[in-house]
Amino acid sequence: AFYNFASSALNARNPPALAKASSHDHYFGGNIGGPIRIPKFYDGRNRTFFSLSWQSKRTPGSQNYLANVPTRNMRAAVFSARTTDPLNGQPFPNGTIPQNRINPTSRFFQNTYFPEPSQEGTSNDFQVTGPTATTREEVVDARFDQHINSRHWMFGRVGMTQFNNRAYESNLPTIGFRANTRKLYTSVFSYTWTMRPTLLNELRAGAIR
Repeated sequence: AFYNFASSALNARNPPALAKASSHDHYFGGNIGGPIRIPKFYDGRNRTFFSLSWQSKRTPGSQNYLANVPTRNMRAAVFSARTTDPLNGQPFPNGTIPQNRINPTSRFFQNTYFPEPSQEGTSNDFQVTGPTATTREEVVDARFDQHINSRHWMFGRVGMTQFNNRAYESNLPTIGFRANTRKLYTSVFSYTWTMRPTLLNELRAGAIR
């Protein structure tokens, strides 16, 4: 069995972030294994073995979300490059498109789904602190080994990983919050044949879903 604890208090701030996210990581689990023995039916000592493991993760806290949003000049339709009026072919005065020429639908989507930038620049100009993307994770693995003889050995393993996936869509709280659970299944089979002391052959197959 094991337990590990990590705190963001010991972490450094990421260079692009304005503030350090707060989180506490708890990792714990255990493993059990050995020969398979069924009294009066099967004795697998030195031949048949099993291993079962489980580990879990809990990460309450927050994280920083970075996104690109229209700059204040973009929102005001002010452009540094030459902007031409498509109706008369003349440039807009001061590179500014009049507000009455902005499509109402475009303005609605901009004001509804794209917040004002929180910092200057054209890259990662919006930052917000929100919930940690994965706050719980479970991993379970089971393995069985069969020692046929000194030249033949095989094993099989199956595993399952489950974790919650929570995040702001496109890193923007105005678009929405995603919360779902994802599962990953894995399996592998291996057969090893020692053909001679200097030649080894292995057949292995696996699947992921």
